[in-house]
Amino acid sequence: MLILYTQASEIERRIAAENLHAYWQRRGLPHDLAWAKDYLRIGHGKDVVSDQFFIYRTRDFAGLVALVEQEGGVAEIREEIVFVREASFCAMITELIHYAREKRLRKVFSCALAERVSHYTSLGFVPEGVLRSHFKEGEDLTIMSKFL
Repeated sequence: MLILYTQASEIERRIAAENLHAYWQRRGLPHDLAWAKDYLRIGHGKDVVSDQFFIYRTRDFAGLVALVEQEGGVAEIREEIVFVREASFCAMITELIHYAREKRLRKVFSCALAERVSHYTSLGFVPEGVLRSHFKEGEDLTIMSKFL
């Protein structure tokens, strides 16, 4: 039986938090029991450290990109709008990587459309997997990542 967390009893919520905390400890993650309880109560927004948008501009508006930093020193690059040539796209992502390094992040990743995979590869990203028909039918996204 699947029970919505908010509809579970206090005992069920406590057991869930204790098990989640124990699981994280086995994996060597630094979160305590209070963090686990908050995580279950608040949701995945708890593990988002920051969510920042950046406008990339050369002579004209060239793109809008976001860096969504998560727990564990990992951040997702989300290309929101990109109206640039290949060289400008690579420059935009290079600047974002530099920013991520300054923040001492350890890894960045992006869910790239097919036309962007070669750009990410040229910047040292490697493919980790494919999300088939993810946002719309027939449009696959390749998960590209880079350790910093």
